[in-house]
Amino acid sequence: MKNTREEHRDSRKVAERKWQENSILTAALDIFAAHGYEGASMQEVAEISGFSVGHIYNVIGKKEHLFDEVLYRGGSALESDLLQRVHRLANRPAVERLDGLFDEILVFFDEHPKLFHLFLNEANGDLDILDPPFSRRVVEIKRRIHDCVRSLFEEAQQGQTVASLDPSEMTVAALQIIKGFLSLWAQDDYRTPAHGKTEIIRQIIWHGLSREPEQPSRTP
Repeated sequence: MKNTREEHRDSRKVAERKWQENSILTAALDIFAAHGYEGASMQEVAEISGFSVGHIYNVIGKKEHLFDEVLYRGGSALESDLLQRVHRLANRPAVERLDGLFDEILVFFDEHPKLFHLFLNEANGDLDILDPPFSRRVVEIKRRIHDCVRSLFEEAQQGQTVASLDPSEMTVAALQIIKGFLSLWAQDDYRTPAHGKTEIIRQIIWHGLSREPEQPSRTP
């Protein structure tokens, strides 16, 4: 059994490792967002993070592992924020939970514009270069987010508050609308908050998907 001193030492080692990982990944996000996967170099990440290239290999791995870890952690943070928003609205109708989820996507990328830049310009094309065991993690996050949105559309259909269309197709349509607005936001160099487009996105989505002429009630 470890004594108190050994446990304290082990705890410090874990905290130090976590700090090093976060420092490396923060630097990697900056470099990948600025130069893309192909244009990024491990040396640049090393210079910004303050660790040697060899140490980065020991802590995270090769360049493709570093890229995937940035995407994975960013995607995990997005998924967590979305689920928390939906959970806070657990007692509200499905349509209002969808409104909250769509709004949270904009809020998240307002706070993490470099991550959106990476997803928009690199993730789709560069996932093929990653080793399958790693890239599969990122694809799985995307699938779970789609499943969450689809299940809320299905629930809204049961309450007869949205049209009886294919929930999977409605999910793709709604998320593509949001992605389109975020892409315009990126083209404008992130000058105005993406969150400011929440109402117009909501109107576009529900005007096309609402079962009745009136739009679903707005989430407070």
